[in-house]
Amino acid sequence: AEIIKNYPVSACTDITGFGFLGHAYEMAVASEKTFTLEAELIPYIDIARDFAKEFYINSMGQKNRNYLNDKVDISSVPFWLQEIMLDPQTSGGLLFSLPSKYAAEVMEKLNNLKIKSALIGTVDKFTGKYIVVR
Repeated sequence: AEIIKNYPVSACTDITGFGFLGHAYEMAVASEKTFTLEAELIPYIDIARDFAKEFYINSMGQKNRNYLNDKVDISSVPFWLQEIMLDPQTSGGLLFSLPSKYAAEVMEKLNNLKIKSALIGTVDKFTGKYIVVR
């Protein structure tokens, strides 16, 4: 937050009880945009992948899935990654959007401080779904 407060961030949320996709959805709805996210760029903890592949999932993740079902398109993403993105057991990291011309500079500053971060997608005109993960 100390770094991004110096940039024209258009939206920001902490990733907590609604999971990554739930909070991304809130941002997309509020901005009336579609978030196009690249599956291979979304960070996760390796053991979470292992657990999801073994179907160690929780009921709140399934409630998130049901709520977002017609609002997001995650159909091209493996089930295990869907579960990770829907899981409400998250660390409270920040999801934020800012103009792309600042992305490299912000990433450099975050990396210099060893703050795990990733550029995961773009914000586009609304296409009928608020989030598309491909």
